[in-house]
Amino acid sequence: IHGYENLPVEDSMNVVVVPEQPELKATELVRNSLVGAGFIETISHTLVSDQAASPFLESGRSSLRVNDERAGGEPILRPSVLPSLLEVARRNRDRAGCIVRAFEIAAVFDEAGEEHRERQMLGLLMDGSADADPAEQYRSLRGCVEELSHILLGDRRALVCTPDPEGRASWLAPGAQIALDDRPLGTMGLLRTQIAGQFDARGPIAVAELELRPLLDRYPPMRQPEPLPSFPSIERDLSVLLAESTDWEKVAQTVRGAGDELLESVQFLTTWRGKRVGPDRKSVTLRLQFRDGSRTLRHEEVDPQVESITRALVEQLGGEIPS
Repeated sequence: IHGYENLPVEDSMNVVVVPEQPELKATELVRNSLVGAGFIETISHTLVSDQAASPFLESGRSSLRVNDERAGGEPILRPSVLPSLLEVARRNRDRAGCIVRAFEIAAVFDEAGEEHRERQMLGLLMDGSADADPAEQYRSLRGCVEELSHILLGDRRALVCTPDPEGRASWLAPGAQIALDDRPLGTMGLLRTQIAGQFDARGPIAVAELELRPLLDRYPPMRQPEPLPSFPSIERDLSVLLAESTDWEKVAQTVRGAGDELLESVQFLTTWRGKRVGPDRKSVTLRLQFRDGSRTLRHEEVDPQVESITRALVEQLGGEIPS
């Protein structure tokens, strides 16, 4: 062939549509959810200082060091995303006076003996001002984690948050463990005051870290169609005054244990705190739904169930039904 004019030209081009990749879609949904909740995404360096890394090492594990002079004073492959997020929060606080919410998806590294471990983690940070309420900081962060659980796992499975009494995440006080099907995937809680002080914190800082791979592998959640009910339900809303330390899992478990087969679901509605409730107390409002799959229920059949549930909340959880 001599000359460009002699090169063959195709008049048409075949286009193949590539199916959507679940992992990329799930990651995009995570980002969109967090940005919608007021978080900013950060991209930070993998190397941190020994001082920044050491508080975030799990018991029995050690950090990985890069043997390179160019690493300077930051030769440690970060064992957690949190020290990087804390440094971002400090710089925004010092240079712009901003209290930020930040997240990052990044690899973290550590070792135990000859075993080197690398994981893809999602780190979340909610910085707090000097007058911020620590409990509110924690509740807001937990709400974000529960929303991510709903997005990635659907309605039939959920991430479970339980107290961490053994203190495996020594950088948290208080702290909770996040698990899926009894497998620990991460931690969540308030950063210890001593560690927060290393990053010049002005108020409480709520943080969470979650291993993403097991969640991305389960996306999209399996949907199972169910037939529409043939008979209507009866709903009752119930408010109960409880100790601040009583979590929703205990409330839901108590309600289900006191109900019978007619109790179809129990749903959290809202929590209210104030002077009328009293210190270290909260008012929790929940919705009870009753249904019989074979006939229409009557209200007088539901009344004994509501009374039984109310009695259980009072006797087992020390609750008080407001008049």
